[in-house]
Amino acid sequence: MEILIKRQNTLFLVLIFLSISISACGNPTSTPGNTLSTTATQLLFVSTRNGAEAIYMMDIDRSGLLEIGNGWNPVWSPDRKQIAFSGISDGNSEIFVMNSDGSEITRLTNRPEQDWHPTWSNDGKQIAFTSDYEIYVMNVDGSGLTNITNHPAADYHPAWSPDGTQIAFVSERAGAGDKVAIFVMNIDGSEPKLLVGTGYDSEPAWSPDNKRIVFVSARDGNLDIYVMNADGSNQVRLTNDPANESEPAWSPDGTKIVFVSDCDGNHEIYMMNTDGTGQENITQNPATDKAPAW
Repeated sequence: MEILIKRQNTLFLVLIFLSISISACGNPTSTPGNTLSTTATQLLFVSTRNGAEAIYMMDIDRSGLLEIGNGWNPVWSPDRKQIAFSGISDGNSEIFVMNSDGSEITRLTNRPEQDWHPTWSNDGKQIAFTSDYEIYVMNVDGSGLTNITNHPAADYHPAWSPDGTQIAFVSERAGAGDKVAIFVMNIDGSEPKLLVGTGYDSEPAWSPDNKRIVFVSARDGNLDIYVMNADGSNQVRLTNDPANESEPAWSPDGTKIVFVSDCDGNHEIYMMNTDGTGQENITQNPATDKAPAW
């Protein structure tokens, strides 16, 4: 199966997500009055199980399911006290933060560009995100906004390394045509380096020990989960079935990987060991479940 990815196709998908959220909720809302104790066993994800895309939290054993607000692309702060996410405000995709119980939502961006896919710095002081296919960094209060890619090709999906020194990202700068590749750069945008570019390689996520990166690749005809060393070496396929797998994320202790698969006929969140064994459906719901963040 030939995978064709262009900038306008990606933007079309983003706009679909935006239109769903606009029709559903307008500005992001939260469920007030929740008192939570967030631990490393709790998973964030996005689901349509109540009819619109919303951010949920549950324990990895499926207990304690709680809807905490509208939005997508949720990601924990390093201390797990806050959640950064993308949401709609005034008909536009912006970056927000909220407490882990969904309270005190704060809008960080207020721009005509579409802002999405936030990632925290390791010290919790900055957030990188995609804005109209450039990658920006800002302070956690929204100040100090800086474009760190500033490249004519599409750059998106940043992932800040656990040691705080690098940002992995997806770019179409690797070559002509429809090539989508994973790069790594310093946090100021300098010294971008190609890690993998087999045609379509995307959605990088660092292991907690900074040594490996899990990612999605279509090199074998459909979307599968792969893992590689942080320098791009030793690329290993973890999933191998006719379905499409995407959106991988590590457990905080680095022993498990969660990901999205449509192998059961709809998008569910699965968990597996880091060698690809022990795959288990952990959402088991007929609605769409996606965007896990552990």
